[in-house]
Amino acid sequence: MDVTPTLNDELTDKVQQLIRILSWAIELGRIDILPEVSCLSQHLAEPRDGHLVAAYKIFKYLKLYLKRSKGRIVFNVKVMITDFVMFNDANREE
Repeated sequence: MDVTPTLNDELTDKVQQLIRILSWAIELGRIDILPEVSCLSQHLAEPRDGHLVAAYKIFKYLKLYLKRSKGRIVFNVKVMITDFVMFNDANREE
């Protein structure tokens, strides 16, 4: 439970923006940060100073992770096999 002071309107907007950015990162394949971002998003209505620090720590983790392996996300398109015959059959009228 976070007991740090509640943020002012400007910093509240900043936290909300950071959490939206992190949510998009999850949508693009960074599911490794899902639990943390999910916890932070529960406090969008009244974020506190500790929530802002936690958001910055997630960005720091992402920055460090990018240095180790650039451009790597969880979903790998190269592994996906698609059978295009299935799509062609769906378009054919019988």
